[in-house]
Amino acid sequence: VPPSDNFPRSKPAWPLLSLAYKLVPLLRLVLGPKGAARLMLDLNWISWRLAHELSGEVFGDSLVNEAYCISAALLSKHTPERGRVVDIGCGAGRIARLTPKDASYIGIDADATRIEIAAKAFARTLSAEFICGDFTLRPLPGILTGDVAVLAGVLEHVDDTDALLQSLHGVAPTLIVEVPDVEAVPLNWAR
Repeated sequence: VPPSDNFPRSKPAWPLLSLAYKLVPLLRLVLGPKGAARLMLDLNWISWRLAHELSGEVFGDSLVNEAYCISAALLSKHTPERGRVVDIGCGAGRIARLTPKDASYIGIDADATRIEIAAKAFARTLSAEFICGDFTLRPLPGILTGDVAVLAGVLEHVDDTDALLQSLHGVAPTLIVEVPDVEAVPLNWAR
């Protein structure tokens, strides 16, 4: 079948890729197969992370909200009318943007810079509050109570996940947890 004019089969040459393929035999010779694989795995991880962060800057919240599992619809489904969302490890307030309009929101994060960014972004929103603190060191049960607790991208950074989850028992009757899918990238097995 001849290639379509709308979907040509030929690709433009990419000199960097050609150079990389020429360097791999040299890497194998110098580092050995295992060392060359380790270097490539590390470079893959670093470039993935940087591409992820830069894509977040370019596409904003829409990239993250489409790529991750917690959505406005999911949060709305589990938040009662005029309910309260408690976001543990809130970062710059991604979940705050997804919170139903009639609900209140409180977020806590140990990173003061991210709390400052979130507080500025939501300065005109009376229903959003941000606290700088480390919930894993000192749970704040009197302050952090609500109808839904959210852990988005937090558990993979915590040493004692069981203790953290147990400390959330009195925070809210519903807990929504979002963690990265480490099996989504087969190279994680090699790492």
